[in-house]
Amino acid sequence: MPVHHVFCTERSRTVPTGWPVRCLGCLALVLLVVLRAEAQETRTYTVSMVCESRPTLLDQLRPLSAAIAQDPKRVTSAYRLERRANNDAAKMVDALRALGFLEGAVNVTVEGSSDPMSLVFTIHPGTQYTFGTA
Repeated sequence: MPVHHVFCTERSRTVPTGWPVRCLGCLALVLLVVLRAEAQETRTYTVSMVCESRPTLLDQLRPLSAAIAQDPKRVTSAYRLERRANNDAAKMVDALRALGFLEGAVNVTVEGSSDPMSLVFTIHPGTQYTFGTA
């Protein structure tokens, strides 16, 4: 398809005549993607935290979770829930280290096939280290 040029005498440059149509096409595509993202169906999920060795840690770690704090508990996909949970797990590991659990770990399990989806944080604090004077 040949490209026709119109000469602008004011600025002495060429402007393709088809560019407004291409820009409108791109804008329509962007709007379609945005509207589709907004119209995506959301799914509910449940959250549980497990720490068998030190259950008292759950009260300190629970406020760090965005997945627990969000109300209502809805998300568009299991992938997004897993990303949110991994961010929460990193915050929890940092908190464990601040409390002296230097070997602490948090496992995240997302079961996305059920409805509602299930998110489980399993906390493994390990040994608590304390600093003192000799």
